[in-house]
Amino acid sequence: MLSNFNTFGQKNPGTVWNAEMRAAFVDFIRSGHGLVVVHAGSAGFYDWPEFQQIAGATWGKGTGHGKLHTNEVHIVAAGHAITAGLKDFETFDEFWQNTQVAPGAQALAAVTPKKEFGGSAKPEPIAFATQSGKGRGFTLLLGHNTKAMESAGFKILLQRGAEWAATGKVSFNNFLTKKIK
Repeated sequence: MLSNFNTFGQKNPGTVWNAEMRAAFVDFIRSGHGLVVVHAGSAGFYDWPEFQQIAGATWGKGTGHGKLHTNEVHIVAAGHAITAGLKDFETFDEFWQNTQVAPGAQALAAVTPKKEFGGSAKPEPIAFATQSGKGRGFTLLLGHNTKAMESAGFKILLQRGAEWAATGKVSFNNFLTKKIK
């Protein structure tokens, strides 16, 4: 399942899914399926701790981002199936900072948002993997707009993360063999 759904900016959106739908979703993931969340898709269920745990990271109190700019993404978990063999890459995006990270979420990649663009100037995780029962979650906080999604690094992380979330394995042989822009 892939989501970029969110309720960001809506005044008092209330409960988006009822209790029955939420329980079915959690059972679906925990039974061995996967969730892939892109960018603000992790910011849709502020009142639902189970979703936030599966997503691994969400917008929370103190979360923000600076202006869109080009920056280098660093692979921080080279041993994970999603990031194995990948090299650091440059991308254009808005980079979340002070993201609320769920306990047990594994950061796979990080960026240091540049101060001159309103960034924190400290490493900020931007890709996460989680386990929930037999299921898996992958969240990629990159992908603010179509220009941001044009990056080869974004595309490769999304492809590999989606395959891993769906199957627990990665067979894509698309590697970043050198730093690319």
